[in-house]
Amino acid sequence: MASDKAEKTKKASGGIMGLLPKVLGTLAVISACVLFAGLYDVGHFGLQSLVEGIAVVPVAIFVLCAIPAMLLGRKAEGSALAEGEPVSAQFDELRSTTNSRLMNFQSALDAMTGQDRESLIEENKWLKEQLEEFQNAERQKVVDEVEKLRSQNAMLEEKIKEWAIQSVDAAVADDNPGNLNAA
Repeated sequence: MASDKAEKTKKASGGIMGLLPKVLGTLAVISACVLFAGLYDVGHFGLQSLVEGIAVVPVAIFVLCAIPAMLLGRKAEGSALAEGEPVSAQFDELRSTTNSRLMNFQSALDAMTGQDRESLIEENKWLKEQLEEFQNAERQKVVDEVEKLRSQNAMLEEKIKEWAIQSVDAAVADDNPGNLNAA
């Protein structure tokens, strides 16, 4: 009876396959904590200078432990394989599951980017048209203003010429008041 209970406990926990994801996950969390503690120099213990020389080691540990922990964790929690099932069958099942998830992710990503891309292209065209209309209106406004200023400038030049001629005539008339009466 005790052996039946131990066997049930072993099957429930998944044996070594149930413990492995937990150990790998714990190592990944510890290496991430070391990296963050060194990055932010927690407690001002000088961890930043200590960790910067060996930062590759915790990063490698994190990568090598986190990914298998995620992949193996699903296997241990979900459907446990029969004890006599060969490793190649487990690997094939893992590969097919991973491939199907990647294909689903890729198709969802393609669908999202395709819709977004088309809407962005349409919005970009509309914005370009709006910008072009605005620029044309501003150009026309500037051209009209320049023409208005040119006409005012020409008018002012004419007034200045008339004033100059009148001033010269008045000055000449003031200088020779007797010549007009003598002639």
